[in-house]
Amino acid sequence: MFVVEVMPITRSYAPGTLTYFSPEKVAGGTLVSITLRKRIVPGVVLQCTEAHERKTELRQAGFTLQKLRGKGKAVFAASFLDAVGAIAHYFVAAPGAVFSALAPLPLLRQVKELPEAKPETSGRGYEQLVLQAPYDERLSEYRSLIREAFARRESILLVVPTIAEALALEEELSRGVTEYVVVLHSELKSKEALARFTRASEDPHPLLIIVTPGFLAVPRADLSLIIVEREGARAYKRLERPFIDIRIAAREVARARRIRILLGDLPLRIETLRAFEQHDAAEITPVRSRIVFRTPASTIDMREYRKGKKGFQVLSNELSAALKEVVAEGRHAFLYVTRRGLQPSTVCDDCGNPVRCDSCDRMVVLHKTPSGNVFLCHTCGTRRSAHEKCRTCNSWKLTSLGIGSAGVEEALHDLLPKTPLFRIDQDATRDHGKAAKVANAFYESPSGILVGTERAIPYLRRPLELIAVASLDSLFALPDYAADERIFSLIARLRTLAAGKLLIQTREPSRSVFTHALSGALMDFYREEIAARERFSYPPFSTLVRVSVSGGKPQVEKAAGILEEKLKRWEPALFPGMLRTKRGVSAHLLLKVRKWPEEELERELRSLPPSVVVEVGAGSVLPKVFSNSKMTPKS
Repeated sequence: MFVVEVMPITRSYAPGTLTYFSPEKVAGGTLVSITLRKRIVPGVVLQCTEAHERKTELRQAGFTLQKLRGKGKAVFAASFLDAVGAIAHYFVAAPGAVFSALAPLPLLRQVKELPEAKPETSGRGYEQLVLQAPYDERLSEYRSLIREAFARRESILLVVPTIAEALALEEELSRGVTEYVVVLHSELKSKEALARFTRASEDPHPLLIIVTPGFLAVPRADLSLIIVEREGARAYKRLERPFIDIRIAAREVARARRIRILLGDLPLRIETLRAFEQHDAAEITPVRSRIVFRTPASTIDMREYRKGKKGFQVLSNELSAALKEVVAEGRHAFLYVTRRGLQPSTVCDDCGNPVRCDSCDRMVVLHKTPSGNVFLCHTCGTRRSAHEKCRTCNSWKLTSLGIGSAGVEEALHDLLPKTPLFRIDQDATRDHGKAAKVANAFYESPSGILVGTERAIPYLRRPLELIAVASLDSLFALPDYAADERIFSLIARLRTLAAGKLLIQTREPSRSVFTHALSGALMDFYREEIAARERFSYPPFSTLVRVSVSGGKPQVEKAAGILEEKLKRWEPALFPGMLRTKRGVSAHLLLKVRKWPEEELERELRSLPPSVVVEVGAGSVLPKVFSNSKMTPKS
């Protein structure tokens, strides 16, 4: 008789392990089906010991062990379980939730169809590498690494942030090795995902396995290198529980496997460049200090375009002229917009108060629908008719401000009514298939203009004669310590896609980030940014840990006080006031931890009930809105 420790794999909060008995020995890493709260969920065996070794413990237990259902399969190696434990430790998350973020749950539920794990080849040692180079040069390096790995009978795992980039890299890197490339992404149907997952695990030939973040758990035995492409992408940071960063998860998988990990981008993140500067990472080719661009770029000062009788001007005279020229020549243009919708904010001209969401108190965005304009909250999804008075002073003088993707599309229609217009954002294209269809139609059109948010950029597969930034000033207002880094990366990325020129509309043209980005002075920007972060103790000089609780106001006030007292040793900053949520209000504390993980703080955070949201590595210094149950921390 054996006692088996099983970790439930579920997105919801779950206990660390459950204990069962089994008449047969079960190997660690075996995937099994278990019952959790009357539901059948997958679980993975962590440990199996003979019952007589735990006789005293079992006698003292106040419950009877249940029998483990079925035999299961040993799908995952011990090294991956070690990595999951390290990731859960770093992000103060339930190991089962981490597991579910790295392998799709629908796939794990098909225990009988999944392949058995093969013995892993011995890794040559963990090492972190960096590659800061233009996209074409990164592709060239990746091809060399693939050839070298295949010659040594080894496989490579290439992680990318989006489906569009996965498919583009498949096309670029599969030349000559098409039959040895496997792509896994979130929009594959269950049967196809299973077939590809099985092949990625069992094919006897070395493989290049290209995956989006949810497939990091591919159990390939001969893996020798993990590449994280475009490592600066925000898509690597999960926005829901568990709040893990896939880049750190990939690092822990590489460390557990004793293999190399390569971070590639242009530019690399500030944290990654700091690691290189501190000799915690090695360069695979000399790290670029400057980006050399082949096309011109300039800013357009939008302060010259003041609000008139018809509202403020969305498209400057310079951009309008450039668009007309491109269309007249039968070419294509792309207009980047930070926000979707008609206009990102609406304020009352009489009292100055913004129009806010009834549910979560965030500013609403004006959208156009077939039944009329509506106010939509991008945080909680609440919508209502835009035909209303100011709820503070009862005035009808509500004015919409800012530039959204739908608003830019309307302005373009007025400027060039006969020109084909296309739009890629969360409203117009909710999944990869729809976005790819719009992008194909755009490129197949004799000429046209594509309007899009950041969601559109991966679909720009060929350089365009004109690329313009219609608006990005709202990024300066974000409560994000990395806002300038995000703007620098955005400009660099767009400029490499411009075959002609890049125009940037802004009301803050004197910002140093524009000076550095337009000149390509990458390391000058890095030195300025790293000095500012050190001065204010932002990452990489600390780790931001945000603790949030939501519910009824009296309950949350009490809970916030308890949390502040419980964590006072780490000097938490309690945000003044509370944010409204669908279920009441929320309160938030922010900790700047000099060295993370910290064992004592982790223990305190794990002692909090599941209603308290803990986010390690928070990307902003101000809180988000969470909708959790109304439980409060125990004193």
